[in-house]
Amino acid sequence: MKKYILYIVGIVLFLFSIGWYFLFFEWENSDQGATVIANSDVHSFIYHKIPSLSVLGQYHQEKGFNRLEQQSQGKVRPKVWQLSQHSAGLSIRFQSDSPYIAANWSLERERHMRNMTDIATSGLDLYIRKDSSWKYVASAIPNDLHNHQILTHNLSNSPQEYLLYLPLYNDITDLEIGVLPESNLSFEKKEEDVLPIVIYGTSITQGASASRPGLAYPSILSRTLGKEIINLGFSGNGRMEMELAEVICGIPNQLIIIDCTPNMSPVDISTYASSFINQIRDCHPDIPILIIENIPNASAPWNHEDAETWGSQTFEMQQTRTIREIFLQLQNKGMEDMHYLSSDGLIGNDTEATIDGIHPNDIGMMRIANQLEPVIRSILAESE
Repeated sequence: MKKYILYIVGIVLFLFSIGWYFLFFEWENSDQGATVIANSDVHSFIYHKIPSLSVLGQYHQEKGFNRLEQQSQGKVRPKVWQLSQHSAGLSIRFQSDSPYIAANWSLERERHMRNMTDIATSGLDLYIRKDSSWKYVASAIPNDLHNHQILTHNLSNSPQEYLLYLPLYNDITDLEIGVLPESNLSFEKKEEDVLPIVIYGTSITQGASASRPGLAYPSILSRTLGKEIINLGFSGNGRMEMELAEVICGIPNQLIIIDCTPNMSPVDISTYASSFINQIRDCHPDIPILIIENIPNASAPWNHEDAETWGSQTFEMQQTRTIREIFLQLQNKGMEDMHYLSSDGLIGNDTEATIDGIHPNDIGMMRIANQLEPVIRSILAESE
């Protein structure tokens, strides 16, 4: 009798679990998308792949989400090539009337960095256009190599314009945007007649250590200026190399910003900066160039090691002095449309703008963007 009761209970539990499964998950196939996943309200999604021409921040039209084009492999150093696979600064603009927006995204590897959030390294950021400006909506938080998240919940079914930022420090191997089956979705193509701004630099340019992708300073500037920005930040590897000058030479643009000083010793700056800038000027004779002085190390005033020690106050002062001398030398030799941004006040003076003394936190990123924005506007106005 006891065995019989246990058998009946087992059958009931099995049937209950099957019913629960079909109540909360609905599977469909569609010509427009992939497998459909439902949330607790049983909302199904049709998923759409991203067209190549709709990836903003990418200067080429190759498939995928790499920052450098395939022909650069073997030309740039292996570490630079590896970092170029990170989707820093890339974004997708689209319109939809779906009350619910979801995303599926896959990553090359799991990454957990000591000075960055998982959202920043491997997650997504969604913005919506309201009153002529971009407003933050939500972040998609990575949990695995293959991820799914619903980003908007029960909005009106009127058409909305969205901007989705991709991970700063990971390779994204697949991305789909999901909308409800009865809703519309269209991707915005790049404006071919509007040239981008190129920013070449370091880990700070790439996005360390913003808390999420949309808060890297190039991404902030892209929103406030209404310009496409090509983020060529390579963590620890912004060294004014001629191979990167060749890459920049191949990018039609309206402004080139060089933010490499933190990755270069005074000797490196003396050795490479002039030839690098001259190469860019030769291939872009009419494009303004803006050099950013060394972004301040908040810990440097309390590091009194000798001038050979990276991060010491004396070392940082030499970096700044050397890049400034190079700039003045080029100006004195007749190079025109050259601009220089001092590091004074670039991240503020309250010592609260970094996460580790070196890399800006969200406060620091916002301050850099706020300092750069009027400078960029002025330069572009002069160039018109």
